[in-house]
Amino acid sequence: EKFTKAVTDFVKDGYDAELLKKISALYHSRVKTLVEFRQEMEIFTSDEIQYNEEAVEKFLKKEEVLGILRLTKERLEAIKEFTVANIESGLRAVISELGIKGGDLIHPLRVAVTGKSVSAGIFEVLEILGKEKTINRLEKVLSWKKPENS
Repeated sequence: EKFTKAVTDFVKDGYDAELLKKISALYHSRVKTLVEFRQEMEIFTSDEIQYNEEAVEKFLKKEEVLGILRLTKERLEAIKEFTVANIESGLRAVISELGIKGGDLIHPLRVAVTGKSVSAGIFEVLEILGKEKTINRLEKVLSWKKPENS
């Protein structure tokens, strides 16, 4: 509660109190300063995200990633209640169905929706981002490289 209060005072007006509370709970143990917190908060509050080029090269440039992200987007679109439990269940089903390691989906997904290779738990991040923003960010990344047969 103290951290949320400090964050609220630091970032000032213009942000939904409930959103700040959720982001604070997710990141308070992950950041050392309020400035770091504000940088992490941009993942959720900005319409445009900055992509870390190193993370893009490492996780989004692999040939198989587009197919994984395309299926991930389809499954996320099908989720009625966009909760941590439903998101995790849906994504774990994709991992199992494709016979891949969790990181093969989670790392590219994290970069696609946050622009970074490191964040708080991806299921929690997606829930706070919300379904629409998550899908929009996936569509943006998927549009970077169209499949050959389109």
